[in-house]
Amino acid sequence: MMPNRFCLLLAVFLSLSTSAQQADSLLKKKMVYQDYLYLHNIHKGSQNPTAISREALQDVVEVNASYQFAYGDYHAMDVSNIQKTFNFSLYGIKKLKKVAFEGEIAYSNISERDKRWNSTLFIAKDNPFIIADSIYSNFGTEKFHLNGGFSYEATSKLHIGLRADYRVGSTANQTDPRPNVDGMRFYLNPGVDYQLGQFTIGLSGRMEWLSESSEYTVVRSTEGTYYAFLFHGLGDPIMKTAIGYQRKYSGNLGGGNFQLIWKKDKLQNFLEASYQKSTEEAEDGGSAEKFKGGKYKASQYGFTNRFMIYGDQWIHNLKLRISFHQVDGTYYLQEQHSTSDGNIIWDIISSSVCHKNTHNDMSLEYRLDKITPLKVPHFT
Repeated sequence: MMPNRFCLLLAVFLSLSTSAQQADSLLKKKMVYQDYLYLHNIHKGSQNPTAISREALQDVVEVNASYQFAYGDYHAMDVSNIQKTFNFSLYGIKKLKKVAFEGEIAYSNISERDKRWNSTLFIAKDNPFIIADSIYSNFGTEKFHLNGGFSYEATSKLHIGLRADYRVGSTANQTDPRPNVDGMRFYLNPGVDYQLGQFTIGLSGRMEWLSESSEYTVVRSTEGTYYAFLFHGLGDPIMKTAIGYQRKYSGNLGGGNFQLIWKKDKLQNFLEASYQKSTEEAEDGGSAEKFKGGKYKASQYGFTNRFMIYGDQWIHNLKLRISFHQVDGTYYLQEQHSTSDGNIIWDIISSSVCHKNTHNDMSLEYRLDKITPLKVPHFT
């Protein structure tokens, strides 16, 4: 009976040892999961949500909390010289037999000291129709971000996916003229891909909506006159009395992407072409007065190509990005009229493009990784 007991104990020990080694290997991969997922998924960074199905790990969970303090006089004129930021986020990936999920929840609390010349939150960064005031103030901002997507393996060659992204936030200060800003951005990103031998062809779309409102409140109205400044690009802004002044932004974006992926032995290539067009409109006043603040239109198209050589000890990545961006800002010449019930109407006399911005970007990146037998990067 002794040999049988010895064999049984040896089998149990080897089984436990193998399980421990597998757990240790998996832990090492998850400790550097961002690099590991990038190196083992040529689809990583794609605008197609079906890329989730190609993730190299079955499950990932990351909890992140950070605090940032920034101080300095060298900054844009509409940016605070002192910023304190607290961030918290929860990110995860879960792959089942035919469905893969990816999601993130994030929260940010931002304190900005001595900020002026910008009372916006989520409008496009190159939108020239900014509302602002000239008073140094301490702003408090809260932002929430919810992102989630899934990819479903319909057949061995066909994948379909959907991603949704929701951002909401508010910012305000307690110094007259006290702007209070609430904003929201939401987009849907559906996608599909199909494998044809060594090639995978993908198509994805993007539909996005923007809603943002600003309102000024003056508490100590006897201490002076406060103004809201309506910018429209280069040139002098329009000045409006800040008491009760309101602005609403509404916008939408539509776009599409085409992906072509090629894999053969140790060589892989990812190509993505994208195009998107967006519009944002500013309208001022409440129910008794409407004033067209301006119309922002932007179009962008670009290409991304990533070529990877996957060796036994070395991984080479070469990435090329090219994008072309054009912005037109339409300003309206308006005339004021009063109705019999006391409401104010602004009639549009003419409109013209008063702001044009065209810029092109190109970047070339090379990354070299030496990997261990576990396919984890030893150094980059």
